[in-house]
Amino acid sequence: MTGMKIGALLWWLLVGYVIVTWIGIGWVLIPHPLQLTFKQFYVEYQPWITLIYIAIFLGPVIGYFIAR
Repeated sequence: MTGMKIGALLWWLLVGYVIVTWIGIGWVLIPHPLQLTFKQFYVEYQPWITLIYIAIFLGPVIGYFIAR
């Protein structure tokens, strides 16, 4: 892999990280009617939350490999 390709892959991993961070902030920290506690979001919703996070991280990476 060249430097440009590695840079693009790292960029999409960063995008996945930002999305996951905003999901956590949006569902746990910002007050709204559907707000969850940390325990509800990260413990009670297992394995679903983990599967969602894996999909968020792998989606851009898989798209990168398909598009190259």
